[in-house]
Order: sequence, then structure tokens, then C-alpha cells
Amino acid sequence: MRLGLEVSGVRVLRAEGSESEASLAFSGLHQLLHPVVGAVGRLPERQRAALSGALGTGPAEGGSDLMLIGVALLGLLSDLACRQPLLLVIDDAQCIDRASLDALAFAVKRLDAEPVTLLIGVRTGDPLPALDRHWPVLTLDPLDTAAAGRLLEHQPQSPTGRARDRVLDQAGATPWPWSNWPGPPPHPAATPPGHCRFPSNRSGARRLGDDASPRLRALISRARALLADPEDAEPHFREALADPALEHWPFERAQTLLDCAEWLRRRRRIAEARSLLTAALETFQRLGARPWVERARAESRAAGIDVAHPSSDAPAELSPQQRQIIRLAARGLTNREIGEKLFLSPRTVGSHLYRSFPKLGITARSQLRDLIEGTLVTTSGQPG
Repeated sequence: MRLGLEVSGVRVLRAEGSESEASLAFSGLHQLLHPVVGAVGRLPERQRAALSGALGTGPAEGGSDLMLIGVALLGLLSDLACRQPLLLVIDDAQCIDRASLDALAFAVKRLDAEPVTLLIGVRTGDPLPALDRHWPVLTLDPLDTAAAGRLLEHQPQSPTGRARDRVLDQAGATPWPWSNWPGPPPHPAATPPGHCRFPSNRSGARRLGDDASPRLRALISRARALLADPEDAEPHFREALADPALEHWPFERAQTLLDCAEWLRRRRRIAEARSLLTAALETFQRLGARPWVERARAESRAAGIDVAHPSSDAPAELSPQQRQIIRLAARGLTNREIGEKLFLSPRTVGSHLYRSFPKLGITARSQLRDLIEGTLVTTSGQPG
């Protein structure tokens, strides 16, 4: 959905539900607020910390305080609306994570006097927790047979006669699968009753990609890379990873990074594959996508990256001061914040972390939390 309201003085914030992110807490809120994340810094300290922790832009200490996150979102939206009217557009809301929906419901119910409008798109019949009552609803009914027929007639090589009737019958009088596909509809005789089959021609995919959103273009490019002959895949992978807007969908970007790294390794371009594998593994670990973590670990080992879990005696190799620094870093504190607690300079803290990572068998700061929950906690019972 693309609304040209910015030119008329309305700021539009958008989020689109994704089944792959439906179980990731606050992933929908992260997508919605990404363009205005800098404004979080204007919130009071406790609200700023709570919302930053939920969005993954700051430390999440003591778990998520859902009430405080809702209050912080309310304050942020109110602050933004004082500067410019807001339109919040949530599409495919049935796939937005529950935590984001709860926070949104809490905030928008208290914004009656603010110039904020929430527009939600959801499939009929799908319950929407927290936002399913006391909201004006516009139900879009299916097209009638005559209107559906006119829509089908405007498509290239529109079917006629019995084939046309069968297409309309299988599509429930709304032939959207074929009206959105740039090529000709499939012949109904090749489609089992109750199923929709899309034509698998690559020229149609190219035309679809021309006018698609950045996210859809990236998915199409990834699909082209996976379907292409090995010697022709590289430009499609590069195109799938080129748009910075894909940071809004970290899971899908990490999947593409992993696919590209696998392709590079099989082409014996190991050095190039390693950086992509490291980035993909860090994202999967941060999102808690355990099956993908294991797949990325296996591919990393095949590329010669040491991703073995740290041995149980690894923390014993650290000095007491290094163990303190590791614990604080695992809680999300920055080098400066750690230095203030331990009366060290940020440079000294960074140096200790740099020397500690190889001893612990990790490569990134994002892996420290898992380490603390496992090996480090069980092997260092005394204070560091």
C-alpha cells in the first residue's frame, strides 16, 4: 500500500505483517517506527529505555515492561502528532506479532484528542487480538460475477467460454490471483478444483518486479538467484541485498545472506562467504531463530569459521575484571557505561572485550547473552 499523503502534510508510518516474523515480539512495532526511531530520544528516561529495549536499539534490562512500553509509544505518537498529523497504516495485521498489537491498542485508545489515524487491513474472519472491538469497520465484499468478469476481461489472453466460467468459480467470483499476475491466466483444465496455480514463466516475474515494493523486489531477486543456473545467480543475489530498506525485515535479509554465502562457498569463494555467514548468524541468534542458527552454524563450519560452543572452562581463562566486563556487556551496557561502573576508560573496556572473545569461542557482542545464560553462569559462581 502506498499513500501519497506526505505531500499534504500528513506523515505516514507503515508496517506490513509477515508470517515469518509473527512470533518475534515487537517486530511489527520496529517496522512501524523505524523511520522515526530517532524521536525516541525525546522521551523521558524510563520510557526511552523501555521502548529502545523493545525495538532492539538499546539494552533490555529486567525483561519487557509492557505497560511502560505502551506508555512510551503513547508519548512518542503524541509528540510526533504535535509536529505533524499522523496516519498509521498496518497491512496484513493478522500476521503482526501480539506484543506490537497490544502496545498499539494501548496507545491509540488514549489518543482521541490527537491528530492520529490508525488504518488496519486484515483478512475477514481472522481475529485481531486487542484491536477487535469498538473500531469502525469497512468490510470489502467479493466482486459480483459481472464485475469479476469485467476484471478478467481486461487481462492479457483472457479465457473465454467454459474456461472463463471455471476460473471465476474457483476464484470465488474474485479472480485476483490472475488479475495481479502480469502474464496470462493458467488454463483451468490444468488446475485441480479448489486450487490456484500461477504460471511459472520468468518473464512474468520480471514484469512483476518492475513495479514492486523494495521488499517484494528483494524476495523476487532471491527467488531468481535460487532458480538460476549457478553461473548466473550472483547478480540476483546482489540485487536482493542492495536496498538498505531491507533492514526493516532482518529475518528475510539474513535468509538471503545465508543463501548467497552458500552459493559463494560452493563456488570456492570462501573469503567472501565468511562475512555474509557471520552477519546472517548474528541476526538469527538475535531473533532467536534456532533452526536457522543451526543451519548457519553448519554452513559456517563448512566455510572454516570456528563457531563451536565455548568449552565449559573457557571463562576460567578470563581475569576477574574481564568476567565483570563480559557480564555487563551481556546485559546490553555500552563500553562507556561499563567503564563508568568499573572506573575504566571505554578504550580499556573495548580492549578487554577484544581479548576475551577468542577465549570464549565467540565472534560478536550479540552472542554474549546466550553465553551468560549458559557456560559463564555455571562456571563462575563467585563474584568476579
